Amino acid sequence: MKKTTFILSIILISISLFSQHTFSLTLNEEDNEYNNYFLLPVETENEYYIIHKRSRFIDFSDYKRYSSILKISKEGEILNEWKLVNSDSSISINGFIINKDKVFVFAGERKNSFTVWELDASFNTIKEKKYVFSNFGNRIIYYLSPKYNFNKTNSYVTGSLYDTIAYHPKEAFIMKFSQEGDSLDTKIIQRDNEEFTSINIQSQNSFLKRDSITFSTIEGEMEHYIYIMNNNMEIIDSSSVSILGQYGEDMLNGEVEILSNDTIVYACDYQDDVYKTRLSTWDTNFNKLNEVLVGKQDSATYASSGNLEISKDGNIFLGQKLFPSSNPFPGPFNSWMVLSKFGKNLNLIWEKYYGGDCFYKLISITATEDGGCLLAGDKWFFDTDNSVRAYLLKVDEFGNGPASSINKQDKIKVSELIIYPNPSKSNLNIRTAVQRIGGEFKMYDISGKQVLMQQITQSITQVNTEHLPIGTYIYKYVHEGKEIESGKWIKE
Repeated sequence: MKKTTFILSIILISISLFSQHTFSLTLNEEDNEYNNYFLLPVETENEYYIIHKRSRFIDFSDYKRYSSILKISKEGEILNEWKLVNSDSSISINGFIINKDKVFVFAGERKNSFTVWELDASFNTIKEKKYVFSNFGNRIIYYLSPKYNFNKTNSYVTGSLYDTIAYHPKEAFIMKFSQEGDSLDTKIIQRDNEEFTSINIQSQNSFLKRDSITFSTIEGEMEHYIYIMNNNMEIIDSSSVSILGQYGEDMLNGEVEILSNDTIVYACDYQDDVYKTRLSTWDTNFNKLNEVLVGKQDSATYASSGNLEISKDGNIFLGQKLFPSSNPFPGPFNSWMVLSKFGKNLNLIWEKYYGGDCFYKLISITATEDGGCLLAGDKWFFDTDNSVRAYLLKVDEFGNGPASSINKQDKIKVSELIIYPNPSKSNLNIRTAVQRIGGEFKMYDISGKQVLMQQITQSITQVNTEHLPIGTYIYKYVHEGKEIESGKWIKE
């Protein structure tokens, strides 16, 4: 692997009665043929740990991928790295857990097996062990995720066994490990033996005060289930959390978290006219308590797994990707990462938009002990060197990022109002965060003459700009007497 240059931007800010660190970190690989991304940050008392992945696909004969674990300080400085060095480029880190002075790294092999490495605090390898599902020779491991239970007496690893003949996940599994990383028990989960029935495990967590675990699945490519299992690997209860006929097979990835000892929160994506996120709460008897749909009609906004977290104050963080079109796939256009904070009753408290200067993709979020959040993913510089670089952003409890940046590629714009398309020929959309609705949007030509004024009374406002001449305009948004956002907009 070529030498990696780390570009850091670090700034400290103080809020409330305590200090929170915020920073922005971009990894710049010299070889831009590789895609780079961060995922699954984990916090310890003094550091953050995160997976870094690199992949290159030219054709099926030239596909390579590499992965590593990075240790990062609370200020955003990279302290150490453990690289998974293996001649088989299909092996890739899927997850890891940390217990005191040890790190256990789990890597799938695109076979019916996975490997666990035990590392010490300095990232020296103590031992490694392979686990093989010998009765499932035509399967490959799919979605491998380890997590400790709440008191770290055991860890549980969930995943799916993907059938290479039928081309879908046929079984889910959950494995119980000791604190020393030794396998104690395995449970295979199957709904039935029909040829095309699939079961794909999505996420798992543990109750805070109950000796039980929850995990979610997608079954038969349309039904979403939540399971409750006790510490002896026995399923206590399970129930569908789908609403057939309303969502059906358009439902996508899902994730479950524990909001309180008796409340489960669940997020999944579904495709209506555009992609949206369905956020719902359930009691432990699977009675639905509340539900909201998060998304707008003018864009593809969706979360996927890894982007639901419980904040330090007991509320809900939801991370999403915002594409200014109905196409949910990466493209050569600017996009945003979105972080929203919901109350326990699913009331939207605030939302922030990050980016808009290149194509951002949010992959996972982690709530931090200081009340803030880590956003991990990548950014695609499609209009410069066409590189994709791993990106990490730490924000405070209000969603605020670093106020400035030393390096240009680390800069991130945090917005509460965004406009798109930009440039545009006729109409523009003004998307306003819930906490900023009720202000005035004004636009000026290059001479300073005001050419447009719009009262903002809803989250999305469409403005007809056909009457404006081709050129560059300056916009400002004023809320409660304070200028909140400003920028340039181009009329083509």
